[in-house]
Amino acid sequence: MSQAKRVLLWVMGIFYVVAGANHFLNPDFYMPMMPPYLPAHRELVFLSGLAEVVLGAAVLPIGQPLAAWGIILLLLAVYPANIHIALHNVPLGGAPHGAGVWNWVRLPFQIVLIAWAWWYTRDAERRGQPSTGDTPPSVSKPAILRRMDRLARDPKVMEAALHDLQTQPDKPLLDLGLLHQYVETAGGEAEHLRKDWFDHEHGWWQHLPAIEPIARAALIKAGELAVERRLPVDCYWIQGHDTFEVAICVSDVQITLLFMSPNIPPIVIPGAAKRVARDNLWTVKIQGGAVQILQG
Repeated sequence: MSQAKRVLLWVMGIFYVVAGANHFLNPDFYMPMMPPYLPAHRELVFLSGLAEVVLGAAVLPIGQPLAAWGIILLLLAVYPANIHIALHNVPLGGAPHGAGVWNWVRLPFQIVLIAWAWWYTRDAERRGQPSTGDTPPSVSKPAILRRMDRLARDPKVMEAALHDLQTQPDKPLLDLGLLHQYVETAGGEAEHLRKDWFDHEHGWWQHLPAIEPIARAALIKAGELAVERRLPVDCYWIQGHDTFEVAICVSDVQITLLFMSPNIPPIVIPGAAKRVARDNLWTVKIQGGAVQILQG
């Protein structure tokens, strides 16, 4: 989250806490706003004030996304009171007359408040994902990628794995990885991949298109290039992309696979433009609802 957005979050939270507290300190100010068809006007004033205090406090980083949705629902719930004020030119704050046109100005202003709260629903941190707004991109080579590098240096292993990837499209990628020993059950690695990476309904990436078709297409493309050019494979995980994609880069000495996951813009490899021609670079991504391998 940017510094400006964080400051505005605190402004919004404090605004609702102060406004809600005023319902208890000065309830008579709000009584004329209540439409006549609603019962228990004073109790509703206190209830809406309590909701504003609770949601204003909760929208701060402790429970931000859910509380932001709560503020939106609260603003929609009190919107009929604003319509009542505008239609009947209700005097407010002890004024002898209504504010006329200014009562109508309140109506679109409520839309601004809703949009302001909605802005923070977009920062919902999905389960298992760290907040990346303040986190720099991270490049790593976990155990599974080191194992992939090592096994890819054996042409027989590479060709067998590639054959099964190409001929068994319905067999889960994780099962193929276990079969060819790219994935291990030891240390909970297989279970971690199954639960967190490849479970599209409950895993880390359920807010993205399913990553298995992207990873499968990327591994097939990289395998074809490695077998065709007799080159080793070097794999990295870049945590900080805005979606899940795989970049495949071919140089004179190796095939480089970059598995990129959310949420910061993709990292740039220093000097890559000098070493790699664009016709030797592929990106595997979801485009137009399907997995696409784009060259250059």
